[in-house]
Amino acid sequence: QITTSVATIGIRGTEYTIQYGQSIVGTVGEGEINVCNGAGCLSVTNGESYYVQSDAVKPVLTNKRTDLPPPSPQNPPSTFAEGENVNESGESCTLDPASCEPPSPTGLLTGKIVAHAGIASSIATVYASTTVTLDSGGLLTQFNDSVSGVTIIGPYANTGNDGIIAWGRVSGASGGACCFFDPNKPLHYVVGIPTDLRALGGLQGTYSLLGATQPRGMTNNGVGGTLNSVDMIANFQSGGISGSMNWTLESQSISRSFNGSMDGSVFFANTPTSGSTLFVTGFFAGANAVRSGIVYQVTDSALLSQGYQGAAALKQASLVTAPAQ
Repeated sequence: QITTSVATIGIRGTEYTIQYGQSIVGTVGEGEINVCNGAGCLSVTNGESYYVQSDAVKPVLTNKRTDLPPPSPQNPPSTFAEGENVNESGESCTLDPASCEPPSPTGLLTGKIVAHAGIASSIATVYASTTVTLDSGGLLTQFNDSVSGVTIIGPYANTGNDGIIAWGRVSGASGGACCFFDPNKPLHYVVGIPTDLRALGGLQGTYSLLGATQPRGMTNNGVGGTLNSVDMIANFQSGGISGSMNWTLESQSISRSFNGSMDGSVFFANTPTSGSTLFVTGFFAGANAVRSGIVYQVTDSALLSQGYQGAAALKQASLVTAPAQ
């Protein structure tokens, strides 16, 4: 039993609630209780509620059901647990976050675009290759130049692959319909799945540098440099391309801007100015054109080599409504 200042409650094996203050209210969930005070007793059974005003007033039934307040919240845990993460196959990768990263493309891939620079008879070329082969590490090993196959011999340098776009530089390759690749004219490449730009017709994207190969001189036995930055704007509404690039070449800071236009997923741009030129060709890759790959050739009368080539992968920084024409 429970004894209070206003009533004594006898419990006959049941489930019930009691709220106790200056008076008593309660509800029986299952079973029966007996509520008594100096004024009399009241039997309360399944689903009934009771009220005791004071020790001098007999307990009575009431229609008001009593609900106990929720328990006070416990102190929050001192540490936080990571939620369950799954990869695109639905497999857990909470304990191995790296397995949540997008897989690098491997094996024989179709519908790819290869952009490359460094061949003896061309500046910088974009090929819509029907087949591209990458090894298990995501390195380009073979592609076709629309006429015949090109096999990469290596060695590789400046490689990168984020599962959407891959890039690198090799000093040896063979085959192809155009020419022979030699160490003094290394092959710079960038590979990705071309984007269908039709869904982006009213938008404009901005891009910045994700990764790049080391620029190499064309006529001075492969002297290198550094591509410091690339900033590009792609207006998918007008099909216009504009941007700027900055290098450190032969201890000089070289900056050039470029303008051009799109032809499907591919674009071409250049900046012919007095004493210098910049040719850029590239393409867009991934969903919503989240990546862009470019190859380029820059020349300047102040440079000993009279020309540098390289490749770069760009990442999309923003995608917004294109400005009104």
